[in-house]
Order: sequence, then structure tokens, then C-alpha cells
Amino acid sequence: MSDNTKHLAKKCVKDAGPCLALCVAGAAVALLAVLGPFDVLRSASSLHVCMALAGAMMTGGALDLIFWVLDPFGWKNEG
Repeated sequence: MSDNTKHLAKKCVKDAGPCLALCVAGAAVALLAVLGPFDVLRSASSLHVCMALAGAMMTGGALDLIFWVLDPFGWKNEG
């Protein structure tokens, strides 16, 4: 691998880390709400709130990954 390719790979992993962490945290919230030992979270209203939070976290992480790390519109290069 060339030095430029290695540099880009390291940069992508460094930038993608927080995005992937947000997606994993959202999935953890969803699993905890559904499978967790807390009876309070299994009530309908609490479950809906937890699932909405988890969905927002995962969506935010995915959108960050697409628009910040992959940069399809070249926004990072603008002054």
C-alpha cells in the first residue's frame, strides 16, 4: 500500500470512530430497552421513548458517516 493510501485509511478510521460509536450506542439502547431486566422500560410509553432515542442515535451516526467521513459533496475541502 502506498503512503497516501495508508494516510487516507487512518484518517477514515479516525473520523468514522465516533460515528460508529454512536450507531453502536443506539443499538445498545434498543437492546437494553427490549431485552433488559428493567420492567419500567417494558411499559409501552417508555419503550417507545427508548426506541425513538435509539433510532435517532443510529440515524445520526449513519448520517455523520455518510456526510462527514465519505464527504460525497466535497464540503470538507471548501474554505
